[in-house]
Amino acid sequence: MSNLKLILIGALAAALFAAGYALGARKVAALETQIESIKSSGKEAESKQKMAQEEIARTLKDKEAEFAKQAQQLKAEADQKAKALAAALAGADTRIKSLQGQVAGIQTQRAKLAEQLRTASAAEKAEIQGRIDALDKDKKALVAKVDANECLALAVPEAVIGSLMVRK
Repeated sequence: MSNLKLILIGALAAALFAAGYALGARKVAALETQIESIKSSGKEAESKQKMAQEEIARTLKDKEAEFAKQAQQLKAEADQKAKALAAALAGADTRIKSLQGQVAGIQTQRAKLAEQLRTASAAEKAEIQGRIDALDKDKKALVAKVDANECLALAVPEAVIGSLMVRK
């Protein structure tokens, strides 16, 4: 009987072992399924993150190219304006001398007309005065042009000119 007990205990132990194994295997299978699901979700999230990073990198590269293009355009415009200003400044002295010569010519003509005005008859005085007035008007316009050309060479503080500049 003692052998029989040993066999029964052995069989019972084997049955319990098999039942425990089956029960444990079933729980492990469920856990393995969950682990695979989590791994799959992790890979999917990693893939989405990589795609998002690539999209951000592309967008950033496009923006950098756009900003570089705008900076180049602004530099080209600034260079063009600087050249135009330099050209205007270069010719300013010549224009000022020419305009001052014209002003001197008008003053000479005016002096002659003023002399004629003193000895002219009443009818001639009106005509001469009209020519003097026309010369005065021309002189005033020429003096304004001289002043404008002289103004080109003056340095204007950034605080003053900054408020006058048109921004795009």
